[in-house]
Amino acid sequence: MIAIFLLLLAGLAVGVAWMLWDARYVFIVAIENGKIRIKRGSPPEKFLRSCRIVVYLHKLQRGKIYGERTAAGVELSFSREIPERPRQAFRNVWDSPPSGGGDTAKRRA
Repeated sequence: MIAIFLLLLAGLAVGVAWMLWDARYVFIVAIENGKIRIKRGSPPEKFLRSCRIVVYLHKLQRGKIYGERTAAGVELSFSREIPERPRQAFRNVWDSPPSGGGDTAKRRA
């Protein structure tokens, strides 16, 4: 009886850990056969238009782009099918909303 309870408790713990791990992604964009497909969330439309151009220019056929929630805001991460040059192109077109803070105040003389 105790073994079953411990097994159920362990399953619950794994499920909660999985949900927390998976919740870090704000959006997931998949590249399938050279086409963009939204798998999760709502990435900005401007970013999606730019992604289509990057995919076309770099002749990408497959891969995933993850919008990952971090302390600095939303940052991009990529599946290993996407080489470094296209990754940089995606980063260049990503316009993450500011997370607040930063030193944007003008200094007075």
